[in-house]
Amino acid sequence: MSRPLLPGWLADLLGRARALVRRPAMERELSEEIRFHLEMETEANIRRGMTPDAARRAAALAFGPVERAREEHRDARGTRLLEDAAADLRWARRWLAHRPGFTVAVVLTLALGIGGTTAVVCVVDGVLLRPLPYPEPDRLVAVWSLARGETEPWASSPPDFRIFRERASGFERLGGYYLGAANLVIGGEPVRLAAANATAGTFEALAVPAAMGRTFRAEEETSGQDRVVVLSDGTWRRWFGARSDIIGSTVTVDGAPHTVIGVMPASFRFPERTAELWLPMAFPPGDVLDTRGNYFVSIIGRLRPGVSAEGAERELGTLAAGIAADEPQATIRGAHVVPLHEQTVGATRRPLQLLLGGTGLLLAITCANVAGLVLARGAARGRELALRAGLGATRGRLVRQLVTEGLLLSAAGSAAGLAVAWGAVRLLRTLGPQDLPRLDEVALDGRVLVATALISAATGLGFALLPALRLTGGDTHENLQGGARQTGTAGHQRLGRLLVGGQVALTLVLLVGAGLLLRSLLALTQVDPGFRSSGVVTASLPLRHDTAADAPGTWRFADELLERVQALPEVETAALTSGLSLRGGGWGKMVSFADRPPPASRDQVSTVGYRLVSPEYFRTLGVRLLSGRAFDPGDRADAQPVALINRAMARRFWPGRDPVGATIWMGPPEAMVSTLLPAGFRFPRLTVIGVVADERFESLDQPAEPEVYQLYAQSSETPSALYLAVRARGEPTLVIPGLRAALREVDPTMPLAEVATVRELMRESGARRRFGAVLISGFAALALALALVGVYGVAAQFVAQRRRELAIRIALGAEVRQIVRLVVREGAGAGLVGGLVGIGAALGLSGLMRAVVFEVRPSDPVTYAACTVVLLAAVLLAALLPARRAARLPPASVLGSE
Repeated sequence: MSRPLLPGWLADLLGRARALVRRPAMERELSEEIRFHLEMETEANIRRGMTPDAARRAAALAFGPVERAREEHRDARGTRLLEDAAADLRWARRWLAHRPGFTVAVVLTLALGIGGTTAVVCVVDGVLLRPLPYPEPDRLVAVWSLARGETEPWASSPPDFRIFRERASGFERLGGYYLGAANLVIGGEPVRLAAANATAGTFEALAVPAAMGRTFRAEEETSGQDRVVVLSDGTWRRWFGARSDIIGSTVTVDGAPHTVIGVMPASFRFPERTAELWLPMAFPPGDVLDTRGNYFVSIIGRLRPGVSAEGAERELGTLAAGIAADEPQATIRGAHVVPLHEQTVGATRRPLQLLLGGTGLLLAITCANVAGLVLARGAARGRELALRAGLGATRGRLVRQLVTEGLLLSAAGSAAGLAVAWGAVRLLRTLGPQDLPRLDEVALDGRVLVATALISAATGLGFALLPALRLTGGDTHENLQGGARQTGTAGHQRLGRLLVGGQVALTLVLLVGAGLLLRSLLALTQVDPGFRSSGVVTASLPLRHDTAADAPGTWRFADELLERVQALPEVETAALTSGLSLRGGGWGKMVSFADRPPPASRDQVSTVGYRLVSPEYFRTLGVRLLSGRAFDPGDRADAQPVALINRAMARRFWPGRDPVGATIWMGPPEAMVSTLLPAGFRFPRLTVIGVVADERFESLDQPAEPEVYQLYAQSSETPSALYLAVRARGEPTLVIPGLRAALREVDPTMPLAEVATVRELMRESGARRRFGAVLISGFAALALALALVGVYGVAAQFVAQRRRELAIRIALGAEVRQIVRLVVREGAGAGLVGGLVGIGAALGLSGLMRAVVFEVRPSDPVTYAACTVVLLAAVLLAALLPARRAARLPPASVLGSE
């Protein structure tokens, strides 16, 4: 016995599909077969002696109902359900086409709800859910060091990284890198590009080969052999015209010739999407950066199969403990291993989850609103549904028809919503905060389209099923007897009020969330940054590595540049600094005090911020002097080293006392590291000469940390970059051409990079909070509009259903305010109850807002009261409009038409 070629279920499925495709032909064949059968039976009856008319009647009676035969034949084909669905779809299309006002209103409402939800799902998918674009991304981790006396993880020092790389067995590859910038000369013009200095293991851990050429080799991590560069795809195209012969060519990087050895794929965005080229991480012999006192190397690793992040952390912790035991000067005490995906997007998880929750509320409000519209429209279909039920349609058949209409509306709304989502995604990518990770990867793709289809189906069922069950649950005879006056039932009204109450409750939750974020944004604008933002323009000056290693040469360059900038007529005053608030250049150092006993261990040594500045720094930035004196011309390089500290440092280390005159030095107690220091070495003693106001260094919503300011002329250290700040006499942007010319005169190879006014830096600092507040506020405004439409609809439906009663009341002498009160109570009552429920729901969810609000409590009573008043006033206004129309009903005309 031969085996069938296909399984039975598959053969049956294919047969039904073939029958459905051939339906028109099969219907013609069935009609022809029935006609042929009736003609043969008629001819037989004629031969038996019947008249032609009698023969045809007898043949028809013997055959039975033709339509029943057709239905039985269709049932035998197994396509009845699909054919009924197609018929329902055709009927739904015709029904909606004849009611364009209702259809357009529903489709537009759904387009806004589904489109907004799809756009946010797209962002959440691209940022949080999508795996990182590397092979086996779940094996990639970030490695951080835990320092003595610190609770937050740090970057690593180069020596610690090398020990991890050589001795850790839980990793296939371990790579190190740090972010920076590079000065290139292209076409005779200096340009500054965002760069990353990385080891060969960084690319090997990510397992992403170069699109052209190659990445680094291990031997290129040695000083002298590191004159190679890997370009990003964007840099290759923008600055080198996508030359096919770029590999092997020479480009000037930081004043030295480098050979281009590779171009990365366009999708490669590591470590940040702004990276434009990569250089080997190499240090000259004796470089101060290559010591355990500098923690700036980020580490990425690829775990071996079967090794967990926890297991790798335990192994690295053991190695860190060994380093701390072998070398007392080491600060490291442990290690922390985090999945790379979590490291990349972890800070954005809560804000994006709240944003997704907000869109979920908006979608629920959209469903409730459309369900109310469907219910109001469907209440007028009582006679139609009753008539179809009387002709034999079951309740399930009627529900299926109404649900089909809902799904068709949802599909149309989704199609329009995709256009809304496409525009919203483009807008989000353009206006979104630049520090939002992976924002450039957000796109409408297959995953999002599948999600949109699921959202559309759920939305269609959500707003169609409940009204369908309600509309088909009435008494058929009663509905037929109601005739044309049957426009609704008490049950329909109760369901409508319930839907409106739910909309108002959810809207209040969104309004409160938006109110808290807006109050946080307002509080951010009122933060004292510690400096005067008006009239100041800033720029960064990335120093070449060879220049940065030469402290005297660096400071000669700084003095000459300041002299030329100060000579510009548009400039009031100018300054250079190693770190600029809201810009970057943070530099942390241990601090010790001459007026108190040294701590018992390195774990107790404090770390503070440290900045090298020019004498006019505080005047240029407008930082207030609180006590003591500022730097003056007497603070020369050969004079006693002095320092200013900020108020945060004074409060922390000299609470209730004046620190002016105290002596500090930027380092641990010398007794702890005496064996490592040259004989007679002492850290430079700095005398505190004044206290200045706190600057918000990281961002406006981060508290000020202790800071020490020292004149760069009195320091032997140099930073990797300098920041220029200029206070202009007029419009700050007008001074920029002069700044570029002055820099070109001092060093033609150095670009003036990242030029921005301080006001722009302040706006950028609040970009992420502003982004979230604007989005949630937009959702809340849309939700409020939908809720008000729902309230208006309930009140208007009440007036339409009870015109006769209202006309009789007016005819019997009811006052206008009585009619208005009756309609407003009906329309706004559910909204007021929903508002009370919404207050409770918002309070219950307030804990979720704690991580995203700033200087405002999640249960802030002012915000709750203001949002409640606004919502309830809007609800009353929405109900008042139909109420005023009801009060002006002409009783004679209404009763006459009835």
